[in-house]
Amino acid sequence: MDTHDTTGTLEEALERLHSCGPERLGRLTNHAPMVVEALAAHGQAGAVHRWLDLYRHKLEDFPRPVAPVTDVGWREALGDPRRAADWIGHFTRALAARPWRDVLAEWWPRLLPGMYGGSTHPVIRVGHAVRALEAGEN
Repeated sequence: MDTHDTTGTLEEALERLHSCGPERLGRLTNHAPMVVEALAAHGQAGAVHRWLDLYRHKLEDFPRPVAPVTDVGWREALGDPRRAADWIGHFTRALAARPWRDVLAEWWPRLLPGMYGGSTHPVIRVGHAVRALEAGEN
C-alpha cells in the first residue's frame, strides 16, 4: 500500500474517532487513536477500519466542557479528569495558532511531570501523534 493510501486511511479513522472521548468508564484509556496510527505506520492500513469496527463498542461520546483552559489559569485544570474536553479545546486553539512543534516544545516540559497519572498514556499518545505529524499527517 502506498503512502497516500495509508495517509487517507489514517485520516478517515481519526475522523471516525473525532466525536469520541479520550477515556472510557471514567478511568480507562481510549486506545483507538494510538492503535490506528500504529497499524497505519507499520504497513497495516488495510486492517485499520476492521479493527476500529471491533473496538467501537468500547468508545464513549466526547465529554462536555467545564470551562476553557487559559494561558493564565491552566494550572488549575491539571489533573482534573472532568476537564478533558477543556484541554482538548485549549490544544486545538493552540495548534490552530502555532506550529505543532512550538506547542509541543512549550507544553512538553509543563505536562511531563504528570505523565504517570495517566499510566503513561499521555506520553504514548503524544508519541503516536508526533510520528504521524512527521510523516505528513494533519
